[in-house]
Amino acid sequence: MLIKTYLSNIATISPRAIGFFIIIGGWEPIYQILKVFHLVGGDFNGFFIVLAVVLSVAVFLFDYVKLKFKARKKLK
Repeated sequence: MLIKTYLSNIATISPRAIGFFIIIGGWEPIYQILKVFHLVGGDFNGFFIVLAVVLSVAVFLFDYVKLKFKARKKLK
């Protein structure tokens, strides 16, 4: 139940962060399938999921700071 609350809060503040995670992180299973059939090498093992997490956190932090500045400006 706690994870559902966190995801709801994240989606409220920054739906783009969840979108980045789903779109970029979604390439990891595709890459793993291609690797099973020896169509790609093992150079990018875990690259897409790490990239998705990093970009999602960065986008979330940017949107969160932007929201805080708007709220602070509104109070003045």
